[in-house]
Formats: sequence, structure tokens, C-alpha cells
Amino acid sequence: QNLPLSHLVLGIHPEVTTGGCWFRIIGSIVQSCPDGLCVFSTFYEFEMKTLLNMIDMYKPDSAVVEVFCNPYYKENEKQSYSPMCYII
Repeated sequence: QNLPLSHLVLGIHPEVTTGGCWFRIIGSIVQSCPDGLCVFSTFYEFEMKTLLNMIDMYKPDSAVVEVFCNPYYKENEKQSYSPMCYII
């Protein structure tokens, strides 16, 4: 089922590396926000890279995708568990 159109979507730590249903979920989220802002946050670099691949599959050609490292980690050391490390 498609999500309603939205202008702002927040996705906090989607576990996209498990595959399966996450392709449909990310696709539905990205497609529900064609003219708005869709923000995801991941904990690990490998999650961020997987999410970028999924976004690329579903985004409109006009979409701009950017990745930022959370500024918190510029002053605080990353641990093996670094919540909200990457902002996409």
C-alpha cells in the first residue's frame, strides 16, 4: 500500500541491511515525498551505503541526495555504536 504524499519524512535507523521488506518500505517512503524533504539517519557507514543504493533506485531524477556526518562526532569520538552518525 502506498503512503500518502508528504512534504517531510523522518526515518530514524532503518535496518536496511537486512533486505527483504526494506526495499518496499524505503521505496514507498521516497516516492511519498517527491517534492519534499526526506531525512534518514543511520548508525553505521555500511547502513548508510545500503540506504543510498535503495534511495537511488526509487528517487526521481530531479532529487538531490546528500550525506552528512553528524557534527556531534567532530567533537566526540565515535564508538562501535554511534547513534545517528550519518544523516542522509
